[in-house]
Amino acid sequence: MGLSDQRHLAPKKSLGQNFLVDKNIIRKIVEALELSQGDSLIEIGPGEGALTLSLVEYPLDVFLAVEYDQRAVHRLGNKLPQARYPHFRLQHGDIRDIPLRSYAEAELQRTGRKLKIIGNIPYNITSDILFWLYDAAPVVERAIIMMQKEVAQRLMAKPRTKDYGILTVATLFAAQAKILFDVAPGCFFPRPAVTSSVVEIRFREADKQQPPYSKLRPLINAAFSQRRKVLGNALKTYLSSRTSMPYADIMQKAESHGISYFRSRAEELTPDDFIRMLEFIDSL
Repeated sequence: MGLSDQRHLAPKKSLGQNFLVDKNIIRKIVEALELSQGDSLIEIGPGEGALTLSLVEYPLDVFLAVEYDQRAVHRLGNKLPQARYPHFRLQHGDIRDIPLRSYAEAELQRTGRKLKIIGNIPYNITSDILFWLYDAAPVVERAIIMMQKEVAQRLMAKPRTKDYGILTVATLFAAQAKILFDVAPGCFFPRPAVTSSVVEIRFREADKQQPPYSKLRPLINAAFSQRRKVLGNALKTYLSSRTSMPYADIMQKAESHGISYFRSRAEELTPDDFIRMLEFIDSL
């Protein structure tokens, strides 16, 4: 299936490390990104280089890999010397500290192409990484991301279901996502306790007809922070931060304008509903 366990780095549980070792899965993930000559690419958490060693052979313009584990940086740096791979840059650090939007904008201006992103990401920071991606959506072409299957299913959940939440709505605003295939625990060392899914995320162009996700995000976060409550109650703090109008007057104005969202729960609203709600709040 792959390298013997003795040749692996000792996995750190605190980093959520599960190293991909199945060569067939590695090939399928790399092929799913559909790389072309001259593309710019970021890899999230290359680890031991399961994907990196294939990706670095493509005629990319720039390939940046960001790894948090210094041991992995040292090992991968020895395998991929700068002299042989001048287009490849390996950086030690937290991927979430990379200013993705400004980086992608610079690459787009320089090459005329949008950035591509790939990664087998730690389960414990999946949401952080997805929001990091979504905030840069208009200047990123697409991403191929492996994550826990349960989280992948949330990205495509339907309203009025338990899986429908902040991640679902954020995904609908920022991108089109689909599960390409599942990856069994036996494809990793060590074996995780859950099944993984490889997800393709194609990012949406900026739409002048609707507010950017960055403007909607505070409303969506507040709405789902107390998802058991109707929105009129869940959004009290958010509303007080946006307007000096008394809460009772806001509710009365909403009713007079036929705005019924405040009587619903967050999981019942579609992305268009959140846009209409924001427009109403902005008009106060």
